Amino acid sequence: MADGKKIPRQVLESMRFSSLKLRSKGVAPQVIADSFGVEVGAVYNWSHKAKKHGKKSLAAKRTPGAPPALSEEQYAKIISWLQKPASDFGYNTDLWSGPRLRHLIQVEFGIKYHSKYMPRFLRRLGFKMIFPERRALEQDPAAVKHWKKTEHPRIEAEVKKRRALLFYADETTISLIPTIGRTWALPGVRPIVRVSGKRKRNVNVTGAVNRKGHLYFEMLPQGQNFTSKSFIPNYS
Repeated sequence: MADGKKIPRQVLESMRFSSLKLRSKGVAPQVIADSFGVEVGAVYNWSHKAKKHGKKSLAAKRTPGAPPALSEEQYAKIISWLQKPASDFGYNTDLWSGPRLRHLIQVEFGIKYHSKYMPRFLRRLGFKMIFPERRALEQDPAAVKHWKKTEHPRIEAEVKKRRALLFYADETTISLIPTIGRTWALPGVRPIVRVSGKRKRNVNVTGAVNRKGHLYFEMLPQGQNFTSKSFIPNYS
C-alpha cells in the first residue's frame, strides 16, 4: 500500500477526484483504498480536505523549484555587463562568451554555474549569439559629431558656390587574415567589436563616391599607404 506521496501528481489528482465520486455513490473507503492501492487514511484525508476547502483543493499543485541563486538586481547588473565590451571587465577582446560570463558571475557574486548551463542562461536573459560589427579603435565619436555639425555644412556651401561635385572618399585596409567571432547580444542590437587595421598581410584600398552614384577607387600594393599627395591627384 502507498500513502500517495510517491504517486505522480497527475495520477494522484485523478485518484482524488475519482475517490470523491465513488464516495458520493456510497462506496466504502476501504474498497476505494484497495482499488487504488493506497492507505485507507489517504481516502479519508481526501474527503476531509474536499469538505473543508472544496474540490479544487485536491487539484495537483506544481512543485516549486529551487529559489533562484541571483536576485533581480543581480540579473539587471548582468544584462548591463553584456551590453558593454567584455574588455571593459579585463578580458583581452570585446566578445562575450559563456565561460567569461560564468567567471565574472563567480568573481562578482560568488555564485558558480555549471559551464554547460551558460548558453541556456544567456538565452533566458533574451540574448543570442551574433556576429558583431567592427569599428576602428582610432575613431573619435566626439570628433565625428563635431565634423558633421560644423565642417560638413561649410563644405556643402562651398560646393554649391563653386558649382562643383562633392565626393565622399575614404580608405580602408583589407586584411588577408580574417578574424571571425560571435558574441552574446540582445535581439536587434548589433554589438561593436573594436579592431585595428594594422595587419602585416593586407591590401590598401581607397574609394570616392558622389550623390549621383559615381564611384572611383584604387588599390595600392602591400607596404604603400595613401597620403594627401597621392590621394588628391587620383580624383582631380
